[in-house]
Formats: sequence, C-alpha cells, structure tokens
Amino acid sequence: METVTSTTLLEAIRNDEDHSAWGSFVGRYRPMIVSFAHRLGLEPSDAEDVAQETLMAFLQRFKEGQFDRQKGRLRTWFFSIAQSKVVDTQRRSAREYVLQEEETGTSQALPGLEISGRIGAIWEEEWERTIVNASLAEVGRVLSPQTMAIFELHVVQEWPVEKVAAHLEVTPNVVYMAKMRALRKFREFREKMEENW
Repeated sequence: METVTSTTLLEAIRNDEDHSAWGSFVGRYRPMIVSFAHRLGLEPSDAEDVAQETLMAFLQRFKEGQFDRQKGRLRTWFFSIAQSKVVDTQRRSAREYVLQEEETGTSQALPGLEISGRIGAIWEEEWERTIVNASLAEVGRVLSPQTMAIFELHVVQEWPVEKVAAHLEVTPNVVYMAKMRALRKFREFREKMEENW
C-alpha cells in the first residue's frame, strides 16, 4: 500500500530476507528518479542508469547506517544522492564529448554542467507529482468507478458539471457529491503521503 510509512519500509528493508520490501521501495521511488534525471537533460538510457545507481548507492549507505531521520528528511538525503549521480553522468558524457572532439580535430563549446537552485525545484516538483499520483491511486482503490470517472472528467480534465452529468448520464447533484467525496479522500491520502514519504 502506498501509504506505508517510509520508516516502516526502511525497517523492512533492513530486515528483509526475501527482498519484497526493497521491491516496494524501488517501485515507489524509481520512476521519480528517472523523470528527475530525464528533466535534467539525460537520455532515457542514462536516466535509467542514474535511477539504478541512485537506488544502489542509497541501499548501501542505508545499510551502513548513514541515514539518520533525526538529522534530516529522506527526500533531502535521496535528493543529494540523485543529484550527485546525475552530475557524474553529465561529466562522463562531457569527457566522451571532449574525446570525440579531439579525435576529429574540431572544437566546440561543451554544454554547461553547472548545478543551480533550479535542480532542487525540479526534484520537489517530481516528489510532489509522485505523491499526487500515489494519492490518486489510493483514492481509486476506495471509491467507486463512477465516482472516479466523475473526478477524472470534472476535476482532472476540467469538464463543466453539465457535460460530465450528460456524458455519464447522472444528475449534476451526483457530480457535485462525487467531486466532494473524491476531493476529501484525495486530501486525506495526500496528507498521509506527505507525512509518510
């Protein structure tokens, strides 16, 4: 379940013999890291490599006892590892680019590799998007398909109430009630996600 706390998940990883907790952890965070790396300009294969390297570095450091929740948040520690892996990959690519230029005898300026405050903002956007998607998945598990269809059309796709009602053959009042129910559940799950992740 997506609402399991990161602390619980990390404890399960520490004591996990069948690796199911690690699989849950990877399923939770890997897509976010891939998207983060891709948004920073890495090719899809490099972004996948960064995710793999980040997760393995995280696991090694965690098992060595380097993560202390009293000293910082998981998302901050994770960010520092992911950022480092992206920079390493960019530097490797830049070195390969320089070697190619030396071989051909031409010279061009290398793309910039500077890290700015914008990277932190991208990480926060990806983290937020992951939490929103996980919250929506949890809402979908507890509400009826009709309520979720109304939520998708009216809230996500921003269809007017009358159009949703006509499309799903319900009254406008049903649309309003379903929207309120779905938003209430979404806010509940999102609050839990914020605390737990």
